[in-house]
Order: sequence, then structure tokens, then C-alpha cells
Amino acid sequence: MKKRLWKIVRRFDRVDSKKIKQKNNIYIKHSIDTQSYLEANTDVKIAIERGDFKSADEHLQKFGLKELQEGKRKFHKDFEPYNEELYKTTVKDLENEMQENGYSTPFEHFINIGCRKIIEEEIEWDKITNDNEIKKVVPNYINALWSQLDVNSFLEANSDIKEFDYDSFVSLYVQEIQDGKRKFHRDFEPYNEEIYLNSFEDIKRAVELKEIESVFEHFCRFGYKEIIDTNRSWNSSNKL
Repeated sequence: MKKRLWKIVRRFDRVDSKKIKQKNNIYIKHSIDTQSYLEANTDVKIAIERGDFKSADEHLQKFGLKELQEGKRKFHKDFEPYNEELYKTTVKDLENEMQENGYSTPFEHFINIGCRKIIEEEIEWDKITNDNEIKKVVPNYINALWSQLDVNSFLEANSDIKEFDYDSFVSLYVQEIQDGKRKFHRDFEPYNEEIYLNSFEDIKRAVELKEIESVFEHFCRFGYKEIIDTNRSWNSSNKL
């Protein structure tokens, strides 16, 4: 009787292990054009020829989709990599399309619908004008600041700016904001990393625990909006 019971337990153990293995290897549905993916990523093509992967789709499932989401890989040779913050502000009716199709994240929408629409130019997306001179991928936290920016207040605080757009903001003005050389809003003193870090214990703790890469990343993602909404005090008497 004990021997039979032991066999039953062992059988259930094997079934449970199989279920766990299947759960950890879920196939992610996508509509990425694998031929375009290989043309944009020659290292993947070489790896397939070498026998490291059976197909472009295998690479996508194991590594590529995550790298695409992080902006570390191109989905097409002619277009800039995916950037989630920019994607959310660019795609019209994104939330409605996500609900209609049952997608839980913007990236899920991108790999199933958005990438195709970008290639067919139904969605405006920056093109790479020179394959030998690929633009540097803008960090997501800088795009987070851009998406929250009160443009009128920023321009009122910086009257010397005559032309203003996304490219000039990410390539020039963000660095000046970080260096404290340019105000981020007309009603507040410029950003100062030392004051910002030492004024808020939660930020100091997050940096110490390495929950965020930098103090300025926290400001871009959360602090700017919290200061504007007065949920985080930024004393106007703070001086650089």
C-alpha cells in the first residue's frame, strides 16, 4: 500500500514539474516581420547561420523581444528603435485599441499592431537617415520628463529659447536642466542634485538601495510632476 501511494505521489510530482516548465516557456504572440528583423540585426542572422538559433522567431522569444522593448535592438533597418514613452504620446487612440484587442501594455500593442503600422507609415515614427550614423537611443526617463513637461512654463522661464522641439530638448536642454543652468519651470528654482538628494529621504534611500540609476532619473520620472503638483516641496529660496 505504501509503495503504491509513493508511486502516485511521484506521478503527481512529474505532472506539476511539467506544468511549471510550460508556464516558464510561454510563446509570446507577435507580428514582427522576421525578415526585416534579420536585415536590421545582422548579428542575429549570423547566429542563426552558426546554429545558435533555429530561426529569427526563436531569437525573438528568447532575447529579442526584451531587447526591442528596452530600445536596445531595431525592429526594422529604416526606423528608430522602440521607445515606450514616445510610443504612448505618438499613437492615437492607443488606450482604446489596447482595450479592444485585449493588450495589457503599450509594447504588446507595438509588437502585434504598431510595428506593422509604422512600417506601412500609418504611424509616424522617426526614420534612420543614415545606417552608418544611427542616433543614440534616448533613455526612457528623459522621455518621461518630455511627456510631462509644461512647455509654456518652460519657455516663459527661458526666454532666450527661440526654437523648441523634441530633438533640441533631449539633445541640449535636458543636460542644462540637470546642470542647473536652465529652469525647468517658471515658478521654481532650477534643479540642484545635491539639494534634491539631501532634501528627500525616500530618494536618498532609493539611490542607496540602487532602485533607481540616478538622482536625476527620479526627478525626470517622478520629482518634476510632484514638485509642479506641490506634492513634493521645492523651496523657491534654494540657491545654486
